[in-house]
Amino acid sequence: MSHIGQAIAGTKICSEVKVSEGAAALMLAAYEVTLDDPVIAAVVRSKISETVDAWSGRSETAACAAVLALYGPDGSNVPGLLLLKK
Repeated sequence: MSHIGQAIAGTKICSEVKVSEGAAALMLAAYEVTLDDPVIAAVVRSKISETVDAWSGRSETAACAAVLALYGPDGSNVPGLLLLKK
């Protein structure tokens, strides 16, 4: 679930992106997990905090490039998990 946490963190460090609800739902369903599970929720919260802290003080331009490279339409980790806001 670290990918979900990192993608959510991406929306906090880059104002140009949003999580694709459809892609996130498919990913959660594929792994048969829900965010209601306290263990899963804790992992996601931890990854969000860790990622936001790691990007503290860095430029939003660099953050956007990084999150799109990982989770954007052609991302190397989970393509399409993040979308550009219109």
